[in-house]
Amino acid sequence: MATFMRHLAPTIWPPSARRVTCFDSVEGPKPNDCNPHYRSPTGPFWATFNVTFVGSEFYSSIINKISDYDLENKDVVAKWMRRFKPKRSPVVAFVGAPVLMPVNPRYNHLQGLLVWSDAVRNQAEGFVRNNIPSKPFLGVHIRHSQEWARFCHNYYSGQSTWNGRSAFLGYQCLGNNNKVHMSQIYICVPSDEVILRQLEKALIKTKAASLFVATDDRSLVAQLKQHFKKVKVSVVGLNSPSPHVDLAILTMADHFIGNCVSTFTGFVVRDRLLRDRPVAFWGMNETQRHDEL
Repeated sequence: MATFMRHLAPTIWPPSARRVTCFDSVEGPKPNDCNPHYRSPTGPFWATFNVTFVGSEFYSSIINKISDYDLENKDVVAKWMRRFKPKRSPVVAFVGAPVLMPVNPRYNHLQGLLVWSDAVRNQAEGFVRNNIPSKPFLGVHIRHSQEWARFCHNYYSGQSTWNGRSAFLGYQCLGNNNKVHMSQIYICVPSDEVILRQLEKALIKTKAASLFVATDDRSLVAQLKQHFKKVKVSVVGLNSPSPHVDLAILTMADHFIGNCVSTFTGFVVRDRLLRDRPVAFWGMNETQRHDEL
């Protein structure tokens, strides 16, 4: 990306032509806009490369059904090409990947092609070596921010839907052709009670001596440290946000608990299943692989 911005962007993507693309307008200070600079991780990403946008593009008009994301279908490809013609849109900057979330299981094998950069791998291995001396260790991903909670509540109350859809796709935890029902909000945003109860059971069952926490709520790590202080479980998390290092560490954990409908968790799950490592999800009773359900 740095190479592109330095050598190509000034010519083929000048500042005056930079428009950001998302499914539909996103809540934020600018009306009818993707508002990419006011949320994470898109805000920090574009800030890193000093990119600002002059406007937004939406692709909701070409998505009428789930199959409209299937780029193996020539008709679907043609539809996208008509919407984003190369001459008018030589660069299409998406807020997020225009794909189903989480990834359809038929593409899970592609995870095996991913190789961490030396920088990410060294940071992850160094953190585990220096901060998680006691094994086995339990890695968890907890979506707990106010923004995420608001999204879950709006979605499950029917205030936020996509073309009338009333359920999340939950391939990674419910299997193919399964969805998370609207009433199961605790799967999307687990309560403190659910998190603590499930952590206590998992720590006992796995005999884990350390707990690594990746979360969008930085105060949560301190709370968990205090809660597990008496049972002498070491609770750790990165001091500064680094999503890639978080992901790498979670794939290394001996056991893992994640969020059923989170794409971040989905990344970890795909990697772990390819290497036959256990996974579990908040709000679900037992550790299971998606293809066993």
